[in-house]
Amino acid sequence: ATATTAASAAAAGHEVLGSIPGLASIAEPTQAQLRMLGLASALPFVGFGFLDNFLMILFGEFIDNTLCVFFSFSTMAAAAIGNTISDAAGIFSGG
Repeated sequence: ATATTAASAAAAGHEVLGSIPGLASIAEPTQAQLRMLGLASALPFVGFGFLDNFLMILFGEFIDNTLCVFFSFSTMAAAAIGNTISDAAGIFSGG
């Protein structure tokens, strides 16, 4: 629809903002190509989510068993500190 609108505007002598020469000759992506793009785009987010939650549970449990006992922190404080550590690790992992 956009290429048709751009072509009709160009045929009428109007300048089309954002038009690219030869854009009408570019084929629409196939369903298989769109699925591959979706998978390639989603996979890093799944990996980041797994890493983030795994480290949050691991560090939260470790902090709950060590610092919370020594400093009398609550379990919620251990979860918050574990979440902060896992978020920092997630940032450095590229997410």
